[in-house]
Amino acid sequence: MASPSEARDLAPPRFLVLTAPVGAGHIAAAEALRAGLLLEIPQAEVTVVDALSHMGRPLRFLLLTLYRWQLERAPWLFGLLHASLLRLPGTGAAWRRALGLLGGRSLQRAIVAANPDLVVSTYPPATNVL
Repeated sequence: MASPSEARDLAPPRFLVLTAPVGAGHIAAAEALRAGLLLEIPQAEVTVVDALSHMGRPLRFLLLTLYRWQLERAPWLFGLLHASLLRLPGTGAAWRRALGLLGGRSLQRAIVAANPDLVVSTYPPATNVL
């Protein structure tokens, strides 16, 4: 009889792909990743999850609702925020810390519950929380 660790080694790999419904690009990338993984490893289990639904309501509001408002009403603000992340020292690190503090525990619970062998993200804020 195989031990639990040996049995896990024999089981098909489980992948968890984190994405978000913020524009179609992140979801399309996640679905392309799923298709590619299944093409390479047909027996794999590939689960695509909306990371924002597991990062808490405040982050979902900030990263989805306010993002959509910003693109519709103040697209210049998106450019300004993006430029600040790239150009102002420490801004990116502060943003990553804030995302981790606000969404890290709840996203971690979702990952632990899924028990994947590998977690991949197609949504940069979820990547930062990881």
